[in-house]
Amino acid sequence: MREDQTNWDEWVPYAVYVYNTTAYTPFELVYGFKSEVLSALREIPNIQYNYGDYLAELRGRLQSAHEVARQKIILSKEEVRSTMTKILRHLKFKPGRR
Repeated sequence: MREDQTNWDEWVPYAVYVYNTTAYTPFELVYGFKSEVLSALREIPNIQYNYGDYLAELRGRLQSAHEVARQKIILSKEEVRSTMTKILRHLKFKPGRR
């Protein structure tokens, strides 16, 4: 993505692909936890982190989520490659045929 983020629309298909092929939502991959519907919260959760602990936990969650997403993308690519290899193996090209 460009630094000025003027080509964000070119990245939408990739975001949709990741969303549809992983067990994680884009929110979870970015922030490291599942989002909650704010209307469901009746009171502010009493979570007490110090900054260092929070960063360490968030970094671990993000690394784990990204690794799972990366592995699922690799598996998906391998499945597509295998399927296409089977299909293309049977194609015969003849001169003049389109």
